[in-house]
Amino acid sequence: MKNIIKNTVLLVAFCLSLASCKKDWLETRPTTSDSVDVLYDMGAAGADMMITGINRMRFANFYANSNNAAYHFYGCGERSTDMMLDCLSGDFLSSGNKMTPFQEWGMELEFHVARANSIMVSMPWRYYYDVIDQVNNMLFGLDNNLFANMETQKNQFDFWRAQALIYRALSYHRLVQMYGKPVHSNPDALGVVIKDGISLEKRGRSTVREVYKQVIDDLKEAESLLNGSNVVRRDKTLADVKVVYGLLARVYACTHEWDLCEQYANKARAGVPLMSKDDFRQGFSAVNNEWMWASVGPSDEHQNAPNFFSLISNGTGYPAQWSYSVCVSRELVEYASASDCRFYGRSASGEEMAVEFLPEGYDAEYRQIRYNKFFLEGMQDFSLCYMRGAEMLLLEAEALCMRGNYTSARTLLNELLNARTNENNLADMVADGDLLDEVKMQTRMEMWNEGGLSYLNPKRRGDDIDLTTDDPKICRNGQFPQYNGRLATQVIHPDDPYMIWLIPQIETINNNLIIQN
Repeated sequence: MKNIIKNTVLLVAFCLSLASCKKDWLETRPTTSDSVDVLYDMGAAGADMMITGINRMRFANFYANSNNAAYHFYGCGERSTDMMLDCLSGDFLSSGNKMTPFQEWGMELEFHVARANSIMVSMPWRYYYDVIDQVNNMLFGLDNNLFANMETQKNQFDFWRAQALIYRALSYHRLVQMYGKPVHSNPDALGVVIKDGISLEKRGRSTVREVYKQVIDDLKEAESLLNGSNVVRRDKTLADVKVVYGLLARVYACTHEWDLCEQYANKARAGVPLMSKDDFRQGFSAVNNEWMWASVGPSDEHQNAPNFFSLISNGTGYPAQWSYSVCVSRELVEYASASDCRFYGRSASGEEMAVEFLPEGYDAEYRQIRYNKFFLEGMQDFSLCYMRGAEMLLLEAEALCMRGNYTSARTLLNELLNARTNENNLADMVADGDLLDEVKMQTRMEMWNEGGLSYLNPKRRGDDIDLTTDDPKICRNGQFPQYNGRLATQVIHPDDPYMIWLIPQIETINNNLIIQN
């Protein structure tokens, strides 16, 4: 029975997903398909399976059957998007004997030479609109009482409706962050297409402001539904109301509504402890008490699902096969305390270091610090984290700094640093005027390669991404100091065209209402 249910979930999720590729990814699948009707007939269990299918899409390999080995770098679902974003910042890169897709992503996207028909441009668009389509199919069933037993199981259906709204809000938020300009400075610029439920009507791009309204409306409805429900999530693959609070904190950080950002970040992390030093060094492949939202994959799906770990775990998988190392910015490592468990040892002696200073002469012109944050050992079950307490703590500290409450922000930074180092209250040495920069640096160190934040955070803040350097050993964009005549070491501004992704060509061809960036 377990395998039957599992296979049904995967069949529904992926058959519906693939059906969307017939013309363009904004064309919705008809809701009269037999597979959707089967789930409607199952009642609350069908709604559960639809959400489970969406969750599985977060780590699915869309290109598992491709003969092009490089396509597997795009096959990690949400994590592929995260890695492409992080490649733009210089904090995350690869170094080795040959060009890797990590380096290709960073250069092509920064220099805006990725063509509109490139997989780099289309994969995130396809993925997030596939999720939106799944959600809209489910909401259509809920809005029209197509699920069995809705009247007698209202509490359960409210819970599943909230899960669907959360995924739609997450998807629209990520899309507008990538394909639109920052909301705080360009609210009336073009954002992305807001779909009209399951309608096939062609639509143009809504403004950034309108997309953010859609995101907030979905999250506020989900917040109300979960606060009014007594359904308890069975595990962290499902969102509870704290996840909604966390998503709202992210949104209000983008809109620069710092009072609301502080409020929701604080509510999100209430009762969520920071992980121990030992937990931080366990490869980020198993759920711990700090994780708030996650995907969990069984070992019998190991061949496809943990593609992320096969790409980013040094010494195994693709790094071993393609002879590259996943590396971290020298700036972050050299800034850290000698006892910082994120890079060095769990003790002041530096034992069990997470970073490796590669031998002199190894790719000598470029970055030399291999980082072993993520790894998966053997055929164990794996997990991927999508939200955790430290992110919320740092968002709250940032909001406090923006509101001038440096005392409270410093207290939060000390809480984090006391958990990550063997020293006490390091933030006490930071002056008020420097505290916001310290929060930004600690966010880069803590959240390295988690959620594309090294790109998304500067963009939402209105900060530059500074890639300039006088040291050729700290080239932040891979193996080439220039690309198509543009220097790789430069300052990227948040409104720079290189920070805004092209709309996939297939969409502009099939819908003349969509204006290209």
